[in-house]
Amino acid sequence: MRLAALIVGPWSGTGIAGLFAASLSSGRSDIQDRLWRRSQTMTEEIPRTEWKAFFNDLSKRRFEWRTKVEVLGSIGDQILTQELPLNGITVEEGKVGTIVEIIVGFDEDNHQTHTIADPQRINYMAEEAGVAGVVEIVEGDGTRTMVHIIEPLPFKIGALRARQIAKSG
Repeated sequence: MRLAALIVGPWSGTGIAGLFAASLSSGRSDIQDRLWRRSQTMTEEIPRTEWKAFFNDLSKRRFEWRTKVEVLGSIGDQILTQELPLNGITVEEGKVGTIVEIIVGFDEDNHQTHTIADPQRINYMAEEAGVAGVVEIVEGDGTRTMVHIIEPLPFKIGALRARQIAKSG
């Protein structure tokens, strides 16, 4: 009886009981279940083997969304950029280690690239209260870079930018 109450009762989407109950009652495929479980979790660590695919997908889905990039470290918290659109986040793996680059801005004259050498962990915090998601990149010394993805640029600004790109290309 206790097991039945656990399965049909409310669950938070975490833990064995929640996953078991979700998969029993959902009728979803394995992939749909995995995505559903991710949406129920506030923070998810992205496995290192999936970093490139994760950032490629995120960069496409959130291209030109307003961002706020901040660094939280031993020398204090610093906001690097605010309100600039996301151009992309890339991962490069080389002989000397892994590098993550966050590129934000409107054009060549108004942009910023933030480089993180040797990241140790990448977390994604799903959508909540006015923010479409937050990427947390943790370095070996504990410094954390937070990329807050806020919302798409207003259509008018995006349309103007598209015209500028078309004229220059």
